[in-house]
Amino acid sequence: MFRTEQGVASLRVDRDGHVSVVDSADPNPDVTVELGYDRLQSALERNRRGTGPAGPVTVTPHTTRGRTAFDYLRSKLGL
Repeated sequence: MFRTEQGVASLRVDRDGHVSVVDSADPNPDVTVELGYDRLQSALERNRRGTGPAGPVTVTPHTTRGRTAFDYLRSKLGL
């Protein structure tokens, strides 16, 4: 789940690898990532390290799977 000053969105991946995004909080997220909207938008659009605005990122893993998922996303999005 991603939380910014503009709202919340949940990224879901099912067992078959299908990805969906909903504009609401997942009741049982594996991980919650809190960061500025501009930083998240830049990371998603550019998908390159070091190109977006700086700012704090707070990561709260709720499960081992969540920690693993964020570690993977961190490297892909440059967070």
